[in-house]
Amino acid sequence: MTDAVVVEGHVRWRDGKKWKSRWLVLRKPSPVADCLLMLVYKDKSERVKGHKERSSVTLEDICGLDPGLSYEGLNHTLAIICLSQVVMLGFENKETMYAWDVRIRYSLGEVHRFHVSVAPGTKLESGPATLHFCNDILVLVKDVPPTVMGQWKLSDLRRYGAVPNGFIFEGGTRCGFWAGVFFLSCAEGEQISFLFDCIVRGISPTKGPFGLRPVLPDPSTNPTYSEEKLVHEALQLEKRLSLLSHTSRQGSGGDDRSLSSSSSDTSHSDVSVGSRWSDVKPQGQVSDSKGSELAPPSGVPADPCEIYSPHPGMARALFSACPICGGLKGTSLLQSGVLPAIPV
Repeated sequence: MTDAVVVEGHVRWRDGKKWKSRWLVLRKPSPVADCLLMLVYKDKSERVKGHKERSSVTLEDICGLDPGLSYEGLNHTLAIICLSQVVMLGFENKETMYAWDVRIRYSLGEVHRFHVSVAPGTKLESGPATLHFCNDILVLVKDVPPTVMGQWKLSDLRRYGAVPNGFIFEGGTRCGFWAGVFFLSCAEGEQISFLFDCIVRGISPTKGPFGLRPVLPDPSTNPTYSEEKLVHEALQLEKRLSLLSHTSRQGSGGDDRSLSSSSSDTSHSDVSVGSRWSDVKPQGQVSDSKGSELAPPSGVPADPCEIYSPHPGMARALFSACPICGGLKGTSLLQSGVLPAIPV
């Protein structure tokens, strides 16, 4: 696959009311494009011989991905959710499905989803739903295939924040019909609020330091993307989010992580950053006369290199990446003046 091609392979494509076996290619029109171009071939031979695709579909305003849905006789499907359409793809096994999911997510940027319950008393239908967050777009969907219930742009929200047993946000006047206050009952309120804070500040919490491209699964090979590996990578992501949240909270005081409102209609946006971070010292902090060194959160390796290194068990590095800005800083090993021996 070339750099422009996000992923390609043999899938079942939902065309109208039927599943059709096709060779699909997803590619980005340009490296900075925020949409995907889906090229449909009858089989791989048409693609290899350079024949023109049978059809092409531009996927614009992508707002979420939903893997693992059971739909119309297939247990392994992936829904690509756009504001104007939903593309359903079916796969023979979950390994290939998750390989497509990972590659598409990486190409799009920040893509997250949370299972929530919409509280009654708003314009939305109450009950179970899924909150999808893709870069600056957030939507609430329900049913299979997913149907968009409401949509907002993060830059148009007046304020948001975690509350006990949930998450709350208010859409400003730019949200049109979806202006107002909405309460979502969920267990990940703090995590949702933290993700919003990161995006507002231009921080990508799920990307590695220095813009390094990770090793993405190849859907064209034999399935090796096991469930155990997915669980391991999910734990690594949770550790990274925990470290980022922990480090950010040490920067300033307060625990009100929200966006203050701006009622001026002439301003560029309804929102201005008014977030404040907690300055509560973590347990296990060690202090001396020369300063203090913050202990990492529970479950996070003491050496940041152990989090970001693509080679587990590698020798301790002399520099580590700042989890906030991605810059280099010397580790305690470098500061001690004792350099590690080079293995022979």
